[in-house]
Amino acid sequence: MSRLHGLRGSSGFLIRCEEGVGVGRKEAVNDMTIKALLAELERQHKALEHEIAEALAHSSTDDLKITELKRRKLILKDKIERVRHDHAL
Repeated sequence: MSRLHGLRGSSGFLIRCEEGVGVGRKEAVNDMTIKALLAELERQHKALEHEIAEALAHSSTDDLKITELKRRKLILKDKIERVRHDHAL
């Protein structure tokens, strides 16, 4: 019997991968699913970079908003690095 694991990207699409019997979760997640997850996280990271640059270009942007955007960007960077480390990519 196998189990399905799902990851949801920001686009709302569910990325599924199957886990085989007796195989650890890390080994069972196929490279294409991990690459798709990384691509989605990197896309979000770039979007935040752009949003931060736009916010910094406008002097009327609240410093608190810029701080929040930078915090979200750092969280995404940490997620990207964790996925790469956990799956040796």
